[in-house]
Amino acid sequence: MTQSGRCLELVCLFMQVFDSLIRISVPAVFLPTFMLSAIAKDGTDMTIDEWLALSDEERGRIAREWSPYDTSNIDQLLSEIVDDFRKRHPHLNIQGLGNVHGSLELVVIHPFIFDKRLIPNSFLGLAVRRSLSEPLPDDFDVFSGYIWAPENYANFVDSHVEEVRSTLGNWDMTVEEMLNALIGMPFEEWVEQCRKFGPGHTNL
Repeated sequence: MTQSGRCLELVCLFMQVFDSLIRISVPAVFLPTFMLSAIAKDGTDMTIDEWLALSDEERGRIAREWSPYDTSNIDQLLSEIVDDFRKRHPHLNIQGLGNVHGSLELVVIHPFIFDKRLIPNSFLGLAVRRSLSEPLPDDFDVFSGYIWAPENYANFVDSHVEEVRSTLGNWDMTVEEMLNALIGMPFEEWVEQCRKFGPGHTNL
């Protein structure tokens, strides 16, 4: 057996022997990263402190493997993540967890005229899904091809400047700032993304 193989065997043996002792006697924040990764595995029976002690990358990797169809081994952890999300973002209408195309995600609903930049893309490893709480305005869909085309946002803002400013509570917003808020990112970045989606997504 090579030296690296012997080292790996010793580490595995160490973790098997001391796993339960580590959980009981040593706070997760003081554990080396390699120990946390070994304990974490798929997040089963992890405490919220152990979860927080992981890196963002590690949390994301584990969370992407979770199935929305069976969360029995991580229900407590998920409940605490949702509670923490609500505490840190009290202004958001957080629905909880949802099955989004086979992935477990946090779900936030919002009206159409809303500053989507306030909604994070992810939280503690879980993706955050934005969902409208109401139908789209009747005059929003003017660009035939892609419902979220930049042209549709631009047309809507141009036609509803005062309404958007009033709803967002900022009468000094420029057209660009309103577009950025409704889209959730800089307008030009969204245009560029739509171009990359291919023909039919934007003519800009």
